[in-house]
Amino acid sequence: SDGEVKNAPRPYEPVQPDCFPPGTDYDKRTEGMTGHERAFWDEFKPRTYVAFEEFKARLSKHFCHFAKVQRPLSKEDLHTMCVSVQRAANRSMPIDHRGLSVEAFRLWWGRWYIPLIKTVVRIRAIWDKGYIKGVSYSKTKARNDIIGGPVGTFLLRLSGNNAGCVAMAFVARDHPHKEVAHILIQVGKGNGGYFTVKFDTGQERAYETLEQLVLECKRVTILHPYKAKSGAFGSSEGENLQEDEEEGPS
Repeated sequence: SDGEVKNAPRPYEPVQPDCFPPGTDYDKRTEGMTGHERAFWDEFKPRTYVAFEEFKARLSKHFCHFAKVQRPLSKEDLHTMCVSVQRAANRSMPIDHRGLSVEAFRLWWGRWYIPLIKTVVRIRAIWDKGYIKGVSYSKTKARNDIIGGPVGTFLLRLSGNNAGCVAMAFVARDHPHKEVAHILIQVGKGNGGYFTVKFDTGQERAYETLEQLVLECKRVTILHPYKAKSGAFGSSEGENLQEDEEEGPS
């Protein structure tokens, strides 16, 4: 876990595991779906249950178009996101690697996918340049990858546990032993910015852009594996973004 997040999209209401029978009552089971959510699933019409691989192919195309980015999701990210669909339906059940239902998709769409997309929209330049890892990149892998670097070495990743959040790992000290620290960055309109960090003291600070946060954080200096942060984040490329609060980015 990356830590506790206020208003995080969990725990979920108890529903049946994602083993809903592949019924044909499409209109009833998709009732109430609108806009982008409806358009996404209508590609599978009249089915209400689709195979993992087919869903991954649809998601891969949709992500780049919806977030207006050039860099696609990796195969590992696509798999992690499919798993997140099923966990939206029931976090305690084993993952069904055959496919997923429209009911699970509907829960996942608003709780997991839209927060993720809104974050990617705000960090388009960072995402497209590869300066942030995807949702499949774990906290453990982050630690293992940077622990051999000097103090100040850091990396960013999209949290796989806290929808729409960004996680930062950095080498905090090397004496008497190496220590890697982890920070969870909440993304959303706050008091003074969109990227909020909570400190151990209970205080918090918001930054307008992720670039600003990184540049003003004195404890991080080198973006893993060897790029100075001033070279990667030296000029903020913030955008005036128009968002539909219910449907996601325009």
